Amino acid sequence: MDMFFVHPGALHGALSRCFANGWAALGTCGFYSHGRDKLFKKLGLLRTDTVKGCIAAILVDTTYGFLLNVPAFVTNYALAGCGLLPSIILGIKASGAACWTSFISGALFDSFAALDSDDPQKRSRAPAWVRWLVIDRFELKTRKKLIWIALAASVLLTAAIYSFAPGGLMR
Repeated sequence: MDMFFVHPGALHGALSRCFANGWAALGTCGFYSHGRDKLFKKLGLLRTDTVKGCIAAILVDTTYGFLLNVPAFVTNYALAGCGLLPSIILGIKASGAACWTSFISGALFDSFAALDSDDPQKRSRAPAWVRWLVIDRFELKTRKKLIWIALAASVLLTAAIYSFAPGGLMR
């Protein structure tokens, strides 16, 4: 808390990060998950069972992630006190550096949607190894439990990393 009393711009920076993170979460959970399928249908990319289809899906996912994150990054830099042109340039650079993970988010979204449903269309969108390893081997009730176990493990691992890593809270 003393950073807010010592440096008057710290609150402004914290608020800009909250806005940027909120926008990114909104994009990933809302715009991304609902708009992605509509866009993929229009481009004919819902079938990713060929190498060309997978490459096209990765490129579209990466572009989609870039476009969704640019407003958040530009706004974050603008709220942090950068001028308009530097905010735009830095926002484009930051979004370009971060968008390569967008196709990973897409694959995770498809995988979790398939794990949480018996809908054949959703199951077909999951990567083949996820279908073979989990979906085809476990019934829906068990898969839902596995999702909660994976979430708990992720939270515990994240807390451990933040706590016990060389720069962590417990060091």
